[in-house]
Amino acid sequence: MEGLGILKPYVIKEVNGIRIAIIGVTTEDTPVSTHPRNASGLKFLSPMDTVNKYAVEFKNTADIILVLSHIGYQVDRTLAEQ
Repeated sequence: MEGLGILKPYVIKEVNGIRIAIIGVTTEDTPVSTHPRNASGLKFLSPMDTVNKYAVEFKNTADIILVLSHIGYQVDRTLAEQ
């Protein structure tokens, strides 16, 4: 999900000297499963593509990459296995 110029699909936090990249993803069905105003102005991208993109980007800059997802158990498992 990207949109409005103020929302980022990730945040990087430093905790006790450890850099943690947190990537958030949600199901691509969100625009049709919620009230239209909740998704207005937002662009929902593939969760797999988003995680892959940022995991590569943060590979050398973060000590830990954490994915917070809301994409369903089976898809979560597939994502974790990849």
